[in-house]
Amino acid sequence: MIRRSFHIGWERIMETTTPDYLPFMRMWMDMFSKMPGGNGSAETFPTDAARQMRDNYLQSLSRQSEEFMRSPQFLDMMKQSTDAAIAFRQQVNEMLVRTHHALGGVAKPDVDGLLMAVRRCETRVLDKLDELSARIETLEKAQQTNRGKTSRKTKRTGASEGDNS
Repeated sequence: MIRRSFHIGWERIMETTTPDYLPFMRMWMDMFSKMPGGNGSAETFPTDAARQMRDNYLQSLSRQSEEFMRSPQFLDMMKQSTDAAIAFRQQVNEMLVRTHHALGGVAKPDVDGLLMAVRRCETRVLDKLDELSARIETLEKAQQTNRGKTSRKTKRTGASEGDNS
């Protein structure tokens, strides 16, 4: 039933198209009708031959597709398409920002700018803390060195005073 309606549908299309295309369309319809499963007779093509034809067709299609996709024309077209998509996205983002500002709202770039400023301040504060920590460590080492020298002097002076008495 479905095949019959499909075939009838093609007949209608063939009747409405210009006569120049009719032989071409009939050729394809004849080919499809003779393929396995086209009209119910699977004996028109042996299974191995059909598989081999399918494999050859797919290999050829794959090879041609790969050659086309590696061609400079295709790569250039893809680059232009990608560039156009990026430019369009930037225009949309700019329009959304202007709309947010016009409505008195806060836009994403505003928040991003604020976050970047906070991060810069945080980095500066942490750098200063590291610097102060290093200076404190230096002062503590110097103070410990001075205490060590002072305690040695008091031991020497205390020993020499004990000898005098």
